[in-house]
Amino acid sequence: MRETQLKAWADLKNSLSDRQYAVMSQMKREPKGYTLFELVDALKVPVNSICGRLTELNQKGFIEDSGDRRVNPSTGKKGIVWMIKNV
Repeated sequence: MRETQLKAWADLKNSLSDRQYAVMSQMKREPKGYTLFELVDALKVPVNSICGRLTELNQKGFIEDSGDRRVNPSTGKKGIVWMIKNV
């Protein structure tokens, strides 16, 4: 990472809660985005600790609905694929 990218990421950490930052850090690892259930699995936390963070991050303009949907293999239901917003 470039120095400017590292500074931007450090600034981001200061503006988010610990859980929001954990979600953003995980999402940064996958350019194809994550569904709620993929994040729950990756972070090993309960679904109710992630779904609100996705809403908050979306409202703050950090993430966006990619328009894609992926099937949750456990339930067979489709979920929104969230991606870090290109600013």
